[in-house]
Amino acid sequence: MKMNRMSVVYLVAGVLSVVATLSIFLVNSNQEFAIHIWLGFFAMLYGEVAFFGGMILIEKYAQERNLLILKTGGGIVVGVYALLTFLLSFVYMNVEYASPFTFLSFLAILLVYTLIVESIFVLVSRRVFKKEVRGQAREAVDKYLEELDLIEAQEPYLSRITKLKEKIRIMDPRQAEAIGESFYQTVGELQEQMRVFSSENEMKVNELLATLEQLPDSQNTQ
Repeated sequence: MKMNRMSVVYLVAGVLSVVATLSIFLVNSNQEFAIHIWLGFFAMLYGEVAFFGGMILIEKYAQERNLLILKTGGGIVVGVYALLTFLLSFVYMNVEYASPFTFLSFLAILLVYTLIVESIFVLVSRRVFKKEVRGQAREAVDKYLEELDLIEAQEPYLSRITKLKEKIRIMDPRQAEAIGESFYQTVGELQEQMRVFSSENEMKVNELLATLEQLPDSQNTQ
């Protein structure tokens, strides 16, 4: 799994945090600890691992899919969860006769609520991202149509360009941006050929039109 710079920072900070917590606890290991001390301590370690591990996963997932809402909101949720786990563990360690079952039940409930809220952030982020992608794709399609309008074509090429415009207009928005570079390059050549159209470059014009006619289909089959 390739990690970006921020993920590496979280990883290093997480390792140092866990090592520091273990060191502090081991320094006092000569004392005889009750079960609630041990349980609270491991819960603290779990909270640290959950925080830094969660932040690494969010950083990677959000970066790959450009999910800004998840990166901010999801990170806050993980941070609050880790903080509440730490505070709950600290309180439990200082209550001598606290029930382990009650403590673990609180941790489980806290985890469930955190997963629910985190899932909401993931769903909302993905929905917003899809809307943005569709909007960008629609803009790309409009630009393609504008470029085709600039072609100075006569029959029989005009009818072929008209059909091509209809094909692009109804193409899958998710594929629209993918054909950008190939489309603009081919249309640019076609515009130049049409300006000086003659029987000598008729074959070249047909080749360029055939290339444009295949672009949407070739992208949709991928």
